[in-house]
Amino acid sequence: MRLKLGQKIIDTIRGKKTKNSFEKNTYILIKDKNNIKNNPKISGLKVTFGGTNNHVKIIGKKPSFKNCEITCYGDNSTIEIDTNNKNINNGNFAIKNTIIFTSYGANVKIGKDFTCIGCTIVADNLGADVEIGDDCMFSEGIFIRSTDGHTIIQNGKKINPGKSVKIGNHCWLGMKSTILKGVNIPSNSIVSAGAIVTSKSNTKEEDAIFAGNPAKIIKTGINWSRDNYDDYK
Repeated sequence: MRLKLGQKIIDTIRGKKTKNSFEKNTYILIKDKNNIKNNPKISGLKVTFGGTNNHVKIIGKKPSFKNCEITCYGDNSTIEIDTNNKNINNGNFAIKNTIIFTSYGANVKIGKDFTCIGCTIVADNLGADVEIGDDCMFSEGIFIRSTDGHTIIQNGKKINPGKSVKIGNHCWLGMKSTILKGVNIPSNSIVSAGAIVTSKSNTKEEDAIFAGNPAKIIKTGINWSRDNYDDYK
């Protein structure tokens, strides 16, 4: 999936002039408090602005991306990614094949020591933020969405507002798992491959494995390691 939003298309959809629309957007790389770069060229990462007052902040001395895109389509969104990572060896990439799409005041925050093989994150309603904690490990084909994308109307009233998604620290998301709006995944959780996690899955219980559709806890009292099974001691 590739997101391409030409300025002429944006102008037509939004129905307004955008002559100065990019003046308040910021894209910075913070290596440390004394080394901040504006509009940096980061290998493997493409950033596109399609609105105003959006802010993209990449933190870390050695950002590690491959085939990743960030698109801020609407206004007033913030994306922050901490790329400081102790889990990456030479020659590997921390974040691969990942798309982040924000609009209309939604925010995305990703903590340190994050690794991902492939994920799409869509946050496009005010208040429908996505927050991912520290030391999380994502497999491939993962989809996180904090809104339904379009409006459902019942008796003349909108009934499907966006809701924030929060993923705690040290969480492992399995291949092709889906995280929907309003989900809160506690720290030290595992989401199994193919699981669909909805707000009905919410619990405060940590150290658990979630599986199924809608996902539910199938095992408790667990922990997990990045080591391969035969290498773990």
